Amino acid sequence: MMRKRYSLLPALLCFGLAGCGSDSSSTPEVPEPPVDKPKNEAWNYIETPYSESFNSPMVAGKFDVFFGESEEKVIQYINQGSALAQQGDMSYDLNGDGWINRWDSSEAGARVELGLQVSTLGSEIDRVLKTNPDGLGAGTARPDIFVEGHYSVFDLLRYFVATRSDLRFDNVIKPTDSEYKTHEFTLSWDQNGDGDFTNDGVHSNSDLWHFQLMASNGDNKDYFGGLTFHMYSRMDEYWLKTGDVVRFLPTSEAMKGRRTLAWKHEIDKKAKNGGKVFADALRLIVDDHPDASPGDSGIIATQIEVRPFNLRSDVFQPGVIIGMDYFLSAAADYDVDLGFSFWPTLSTGVPFNSFVLSKGPLGQGGGFGNWFGRLIQNPGSMLGDFSTNPNCMHMNDQGGPSAAIGGTGMWTLGKAECDRWFNQHNGSGGYMTNTDHYTAVNNYGVDFLFLGFQQIIGNELDADKQLQVFVDQDKLLRSDFGNYDINSCKGGKCSTAVLRTLIPATESNPVGNAPVLDSSHFGWKIADCTQCHNEQRDPNGHGGASWPINTADGFDVQQPHYCATCHGSNGATARHNQETRCSFCHNAKNDANQDYAAVMPNHGEASAQFLLQPDDNRSNHDTVSYYFGEPHYETGQHYVPRAPTALDGEIELFGPLWVPHNNAYSLSKSFPGTYSCMTCHQPK
Repeated sequence: MMRKRYSLLPALLCFGLAGCGSDSSSTPEVPEPPVDKPKNEAWNYIETPYSESFNSPMVAGKFDVFFGESEEKVIQYINQGSALAQQGDMSYDLNGDGWINRWDSSEAGARVELGLQVSTLGSEIDRVLKTNPDGLGAGTARPDIFVEGHYSVFDLLRYFVATRSDLRFDNVIKPTDSEYKTHEFTLSWDQNGDGDFTNDGVHSNSDLWHFQLMASNGDNKDYFGGLTFHMYSRMDEYWLKTGDVVRFLPTSEAMKGRRTLAWKHEIDKKAKNGGKVFADALRLIVDDHPDASPGDSGIIATQIEVRPFNLRSDVFQPGVIIGMDYFLSAAADYDVDLGFSFWPTLSTGVPFNSFVLSKGPLGQGGGFGNWFGRLIQNPGSMLGDFSTNPNCMHMNDQGGPSAAIGGTGMWTLGKAECDRWFNQHNGSGGYMTNTDHYTAVNNYGVDFLFLGFQQIIGNELDADKQLQVFVDQDKLLRSDFGNYDINSCKGGKCSTAVLRTLIPATESNPVGNAPVLDSSHFGWKIADCTQCHNEQRDPNGHGGASWPINTADGFDVQQPHYCATCHGSNGATARHNQETRCSFCHNAKNDANQDYAAVMPNHGEASAQFLLQPDDNRSNHDTVSYYFGEPHYETGQHYVPRAPTALDGEIELFGPLWVPHNNAYSLSKSFPGTYSCMTCHQPK
């Protein structure tokens, strides 16, 4: 395919300085003029503001780690009940709400056998590994991948082997000696605690050990427990991020065969391409996009040569290729219309600190409906490895391609064994996981990139559309999400209001004789004008009348963005390209020193959080799922993603929880996002 390569930003401009003669014996020092540092080319495709620091924390926080295989009974219960429900048998619906889900499995006593659970702190991992306890390196065992202070999942395992008497490496092969270019090892776990490492079955002297992982859920209590994703990534290349939940376990021979098949395939691919890294094809999957037309999905680019952009030099060594580089290469060199945004610590408490796709060929994404990318290897029809009804007939008992697809041998272990390994997490795993694919290391090339769009849950807070809300005593309830109706307000029957983006006055477009504020205003750039202009300070300050309220749209409190319709935006800065769910990133859970998405000062409720009490938390009460605006939408498994659940699958209600005033369920009365934000913060 013909490709286009953009030139790098202009080189540094050099200035020559010449000293002037003087009778003085000393020459005054002439300061060097500031020299602009060239901006990484990747910023041409990033829609959030430029920064030289991502404030990415070194290994930090608490890590929950499990050892051994888990036995998943929760999803088994739900799927079995769902199958019966389709035949009219609702006997698994124990609470009688018409749905079979985690509320029912919990009541039935279905649990996950979690195995050994241990926890540690990132600071302790760093302290121990810096001593090089195993001879594999002081710090990370992959200094060719990670900069100092960052670690891999394999490094996490090294920490536990170094600090626990019931774990030991029996043998370790370093990447330079491995045909798969990774740390291969055999590990023993004295599971029965008798001091003998040789009598623990599959846990003894096994080369089948690998890892499962689930990224941090933050404040959410989404069910993961035993359902961490089976990973095909090399363990020593996978970046360990704050909040990751990891399980180490000996997998089946077939699963080991699948991941080593992929690794060998990658190495052979790079060799075949003369040491260059390629993605064979970029496949667009947009059937879920509201603007998709028949024929939009399909292959849109082929033979994409991938280069390192070195944007995440805070984590990875120069030259390391990560998932984001694949998509940046497609955008920069092959004219694929893509954009990225940086997500810091989210309003849900997730310490994400990474980039995500935010724009695709059909336009902008958002918080509830967004673009996603996947890097896919597909030797031996690997793409079909994981599903809710996995077909192991494309592999043999060792994980190689079966005779059914041109390989050798067939699967002889039966459906139960197939389901045991390849139907975990309701059919997700391998290369199709809900993890950070944009920081996944892949220095070899892939068969194809997936570029897709998914409407995840609920409706967007689109600033170019109107939203009807219910007006409660202290908040606005979203009429399109959260199972609210006209009777949901604490004071009785709700009144309704309409949220929409308003138009601020300007000098060239004033409203009557109202002055448009400029820098001479004593409250210039203070967004919350009610700090000074309010009913208590000067009840009749607005020309002898009460402060104006947007009663025409149904509101009963002062709203600064309504003031802007007459007095202008008061110096509000221009906005970036992300225009929905502003509080998702701009929230008080961010590090105060973080460059990205800082908490907005002087923005009233939008700058703060409130304490959501358990009785007011909808997740503690709703037992059904409400998706896409349809009141009784469920997945094929009748699975409710948002039920508050403990690690073992038991329902565990939320306690008091600090949340932003603008969230998925309710919005601020005085600063209702995203509409108030878009009113004052105009496009560039």
